[in-house]
Amino acid sequence: MTPDDPLLDLPALLRAAWEGRQELRSDPSQTAYRLFHGYGEGCPGLSIDRLGEALIVTHVPELEPHLARVLEALEPLGLPRYVVSKLRRGRAEPRLLLGEALPQELEVLDSGLRFAVEPTARRNPGLYLDARPARRWLLENSRERRVLNLFAFTVSLGVAAA
Repeated sequence: MTPDDPLLDLPALLRAAWEGRQELRSDPSQTAYRLFHGYGEGCPGLSIDRLGEALIVTHVPELEPHLARVLEALEPLGLPRYVVSKLRRGRAEPRLLLGEALPQELEVLDSGLRFAVEPTARRNPGLYLDARPARRWLLENSRERRVLNLFAFTVSLGVAAA
């Protein structure tokens, strides 16, 4: 990200992330994942999450004027039904960039487990995408075992263990 043009390389960066997520994109049991992690993939301050029929574009305030360019860069990859903009650590309400009448809840799949998420929730939509490896591990390793979940905000881990 350059000061003159913070999104100069975004189309190429998104294409590389898209190709790198091929396994996730083609798995019908996985409809919730981080499509683009800007800090690790070349555009700090921008992340894009897939939540079923929606993409959640979370960004720093400096990128607000560039959201049309983000949509433009995403378009060749095939946009879902909805795209939502969320300001990172902001007080502004999330806003719909694409689509009409986004439902308050969407159903998504993570390793075949069904979760209801709120894509327009001001903070977390209800499913921590970064915990996907832990949910997968629990799903594979907790069969016929008793598991006690002592952590806050990790209901999805308890669901995977069950």
